[in-house]
Amino acid sequence: MTTSAAGVKRIYLFFSYRGLESGVAWTRVLYRNGAPLQGSSLLWSLDGEGSSYFFFGSDEGYPAGKYRVEIRLGETVVNLFEFVVE
Repeated sequence: MTTSAAGVKRIYLFFSYRGLESGVAWTRVLYRNGAPLQGSSLLWSLDGEGSSYFFFGSDEGYPAGKYRVEIRLGETVVNLFEFVVE
């Protein structure tokens, strides 16, 4: 499991994808200790295959805790990443 220092102001997630169609709804959600903290839903606008990244940001920095990022297509979780901020 990945660990970051408390107070980190940006959390980046790099990912590869394939088989996505332009205009499909997708959601990214950041959880802290099981509770949703930040997220957004968007329409896919990139090519059908490739790699990309996004980030979550906090001007105050993220406090210690167990974090999880979920990526969803519609209501289906298609990927998740867990990490700890200490």
